[in-house]
Amino acid sequence: MKNTLSDLVYEKIYQKIVTGQLKPGEKLTEMGLANSEGTSRSPVREALKRLSEDRLVTLVARSRCYVRKLTIAEVDILFEIRSRLECLALEYAFDHFDRAKLLNLKQSLQECSNMSDPENIQKARKLDLQLHALIRETSGSADLTHLLNNISARVNMFRLQAYSEIVPFPLNTTPATHIHIIDAILEGSREDSLRLLQAHIDNNRRHVVDHMRDLEASREP
Repeated sequence: MKNTLSDLVYEKIYQKIVTGQLKPGEKLTEMGLANSEGTSRSPVREALKRLSEDRLVTLVARSRCYVRKLTIAEVDILFEIRSRLECLALEYAFDHFDRAKLLNLKQSLQECSNMSDPENIQKARKLDLQLHALIRETSGSADLTHLLNNISARVNMFRLQAYSEIVPFPLNTTPATHIHIIDAILEGSREDSLRLLQAHIDNNRRHVVDHMRDLEASREP
């Protein structure tokens, strides 16, 4: 199916939001976006409507909108939803993984042993995203994948943008954590893989939420 102009504009704005080029609270206008994307206002309007449905922007009057700001409470709930849905995705995917892809991911993670090296930290972050994406895609459920992609985008947006800081890399997302999950899948241990994945996401949730609460407390007069 050929992408429409609205689809292309949507994808460009979506990527700018989730990668931090557009910040939470930043004002967007149809005219400004149309000029920056070199298009008319109509596809921009359609794209913003979709982004509003994704809860990435908030529409207001007079063709304006704002990149959404997420509260700590919202992120806490999003992590819980993500934990449950991603474990469901793993259940669906468990018997269908490409073992070669898992082994390649494991090897790449093993190469990130020195977590005091900034390059290894960035590589481990990317591999973390790859593992979670592989679980979602292997689930075979387009609806579940869509939901998880949206939730993950919103959580990452909060982590990378909301306070203009990158949340420190938590210990529970070190390569060893991901290797344990991969090993459990490769060994055919469904129960262990689900337990490890849930613990990984839940620990990450506590780390992010606690860190953001500390930041807010430090800003109080």
